[in-house]
Amino acid sequence: MSLVRLALALLLLLTPSLLEAGEPRPLPADFTAPALVARSGLDNGFRLPADVDFVSVSDRLDLRADDQLGFTYLDPSPYPDALRTGIWRGDASSGRTVFQLTQPIDGSVMIEAATVDDSRWAFSTQAFDASTNRLFGFDLTRSPLEVHTLLERDAPVRGRDSLQIDARGVLAYRFVTDPPADDWQFGWTSLRRGREVTHLATRPFRFGAGVDLSEPPASVGTPTLMPAAIDDPTIWLLGTATWSTDLGAPAARVLRIADTGETQVLIENQTLDPGSPYLGFSRRVVAASSGAATLLATRVDQQVVLLRIDPDGTLTELLDGREPGVGPLFDAARIAVNAAGWAAIIAFEENNQNEALFITDGVRTLRVAGEGDVVATDRGPARICVDGRITTFFGDLALNDRGTVAFSARLCPLPGTDDPGTRVHKLGFGIFTVQPQP
Repeated sequence: MSLVRLALALLLLLTPSLLEAGEPRPLPADFTAPALVARSGLDNGFRLPADVDFVSVSDRLDLRADDQLGFTYLDPSPYPDALRTGIWRGDASSGRTVFQLTQPIDGSVMIEAATVDDSRWAFSTQAFDASTNRLFGFDLTRSPLEVHTLLERDAPVRGRDSLQIDARGVLAYRFVTDPPADDWQFGWTSLRRGREVTHLATRPFRFGAGVDLSEPPASVGTPTLMPAAIDDPTIWLLGTATWSTDLGAPAARVLRIADTGETQVLIENQTLDPGSPYLGFSRRVVAASSGAATLLATRVDQQVVLLRIDPDGTLTELLDGREPGVGPLFDAARIAVNAAGWAAIIAFEENNQNEALFITDGVRTLRVAGEGDVVATDRGPARICVDGRITTFFGDLALNDRGTVAFSARLCPLPGTDDPGTRVHKLGFGIFTVQPQP
């Protein structure tokens, strides 16, 4: 074994707490083959009830430092009398449903959930007619389990999405209000100990008004709750905001906004800053525990790039779709990052339209899994596949500071092993993890 590989092997044997220190480190030589964690299926899922669809409730995957994974699922089997929604946790060796919510069809169903440390959960429910909208929370370490109401629907809020929770018990989410006429309003909100604070809210764009940065933006992306120390009193939300213009490209910024009202501009597009190399930014920005922000940006040459903004303002283009084996990036792609400076992304492969999962540190890029790959499942070998116009990878990505990646992918039987008309329904979606391999 070379000295480099020996060093990597020793590094990966370190405890997760040491790996979370935030020091950049290179990618490993490779990653392990995908290991199945759970699978949905209309006839018989793996570690899940039959008929479960775990992408219909919340597409977020919560991956802890010790590789324990949490996600929500929808079980429509009692329909039309009820819909069961559940929360699952486990890893590649075992897992189970730890919470299940059953509501009448004319009542409320879980629409979003988030976890911290895989024990404290928060979830949002909403009635089909949007007449009720509430936030609840519970702690799996408490016995008996008690579900507490964190926030009742405060009109005119119609719904909340992109729910997040941190170790301080802070919740963050995006809200949407009922329109007074033809206008919808979106915003970023945080909640701590019953106190709800709006960090940023939109206003309808009025033609002829021009760009006034002192006014609220016309649209906002998905907010991200910035990592913080347990005793940090300030709540920071990160994301993109756009001010529409009558002519030319919209004015766009990547912002951090605190519950105190303090605002930090991380970067602007060329409409606001003529020296900026970027025309626009993706609606979702992710944050690492190191404080770095990562997003997809469109350069003035129309190339979409994966961009990291370090806490000191340094800009690093981690990926631009011209690396060997990598095809064009698309600005709505899911991404995940960790404190080591790694980023996981779904992108097209070079010279074809197949989707694949890539991991990069800005120097090297590894293909981890992709369309057409054969993976081991509880039903034998299967292919990661695409069915018609349905995407291959559906849902979120997760990447912890240890280097483990979690993803979900559509599964099909191998050619000749099943009826083509039912191949997707029988295998459904699988959730997998891959780990660094020294």
